[in-house]
Amino acid sequence: MKIIVIGIGHMGMALAEKFTALGHEVIAVDSDFHRVETLKNSVSASICLNTTDESALKMLPLKDVDVVFVTFGKDFGISIQTVAILKKLHVSNIIVRATSKLHETVLRSIGINQILTPELDYANMIANQFLMGSLFKEWIKITDQHAIYKIKAPAILVGQTLEDIDLEHDFNLRLVCIEREKTSVNVIGITHKQKYVVEKIDNSTIIEDKDILNLFGNSNDILKLTKI
Repeated sequence: MKIIVIGIGHMGMALAEKFTALGHEVIAVDSDFHRVETLKNSVSASICLNTTDESALKMLPLKDVDVVFVTFGKDFGISIQTVAILKKLHVSNIIVRATSKLHETVLRSIGINQILTPELDYANMIANQFLMGSLFKEWIKITDQHAIYKIKAPAILVGQTLEDIDLEHDFNLRLVCIEREKTSVNVIGITHKQKYVVEKIDNSTIIEDKDILNLFGNSNDILKLTKI
């Protein structure tokens, strides 16, 4: 893929370096010369220009890239101006970092649907981890209200069938899959644990100790389950 990352702050730099490490062609763009210089040996190209200047943005190969990330953190105004110009130049695939609800609202009002909210997502993850304790493993945001939560099966559910538990009726949660560990022995006799996904899930499936449940729902319903 060919990718442009506009805004070389902490997030922009991390994205640019990660996509480059994965083998993609990355152009990093910022108005700060020192930031541009920092990345010049880490990406395909790093360019210093004013992203609120339409004529300057036109110098970028916007029609030849697969996606443009706009990742400005502190400056709400520069972010909005940059995105507005990209829209005017008919860039089709724009992903933008929003730093506040107002920022997100304005972005959506000008037609941006792919929005990153790393600060909010991280805060949600920390809150879930704190509230659910050791049961919480991971979460994947789906919408503002829903996510897929990975939790260790609560002890009270271990040994019960899915029919006994009835997650959808009792907790308004949908079980996506179950992750389990199995012990394997390699060719030289060393024992190790390996994760696998239970392929067939039905009402007769029994929850086992150390199962990781992947559940779709909202945080309030997940919290109710982890507190029983």
